[in-house]
Amino acid sequence: MNSSLPLISCVCFTESQPLILQRAIACFEKQDYTNKELVVSYPEEDLLTSNLLNKIAQISDIQLIRIERSGLENQHIAKNNVIKAATGQYICIWDDHSWHHKSRLSDQYHVISSLGSKASILKQILFFNYNSKKTYASPFYHWEETLICEKQILLQQINDQKQWEVFWVFDDLIPIEALAEINDKAHLIVHICHESNTSSEDISALQNWPEAVHLNDSITGLTSLEYYLL
Repeated sequence: MNSSLPLISCVCFTESQPLILQRAIACFEKQDYTNKELVVSYPEEDLLTSNLLNKIAQISDIQLIRIERSGLENQHIAKNNVIKAATGQYICIWDDHSWHHKSRLSDQYHVISSLGSKASILKQILFFNYNSKKTYASPFYHWEETLICEKQILLQQINDQKQWEVFWVFDDLIPIEALAEINDKAHLIVHICHESNTSSEDISALQNWPEAVHLNDSITGLTSLEYYLL
C-alpha cells in the first residue's frame, strides 16, 4: 500500500476508556493500508482520553485528528462533526470495543476498488465473550460497525437529512448495487463483548451462534489489555 491510494479516515467515538482506546489505536497503527488517518471524538471533560492522546502524539507519528465534543451536542451533531472533520475520501467506522485485523482496511478497500463500489461492509464478524474466553461466528447480517464508505455519500445525507445513518447508506446503495457485501472475511473484526458494552441478554444469546473454537487461543491473546499501560 502507498500514498497513491485514497486516504481512509477511521472515525472512532470513545469515552473514558483509555486501555480500550489504546487497543483500537494499536490496531489502527498496524494496518497494512498506510494512507490512513484516525479521527477520535471524545467528551471535552474526558481527561483520561485527552491525556492518552497527548502521550500517543509524543511517541507515534500516526495521522490523528482530535475532536472534543461538547456536552450540548446530541449524537447526530457529534457524528456529523466527525464526518466533516475527516479529510479522507473514504470513511471507516472504527469501533473502540473491537479488535481489527491488520488487513481490514486493505481487504475492504480492495473489494471496493475491484468491484467499482462506493462502500463495503462485512456480512459476518466474530464475537469474543470476554468472560468465557470463547469466540463465536455471527449470523450473516449488515454489521454497521464494519462500514467503509465514500465520504461524499455521508455528506450528501447530512445535506439532505441533517444527519447521516449507516442504514440509510444501505438503503441508498443496495438498490443500485453500489454496496459490496463481504461474506468470507469474518476474521477482520472481533467484537469484544463485556458487561460494560454488552447486555447480559446479548451475551447469553451468543450461545446460539456457531462457536469458532479453533480461534479461541489466538483471540484471547490478541484482545488482551495487558499489553497497554496508562
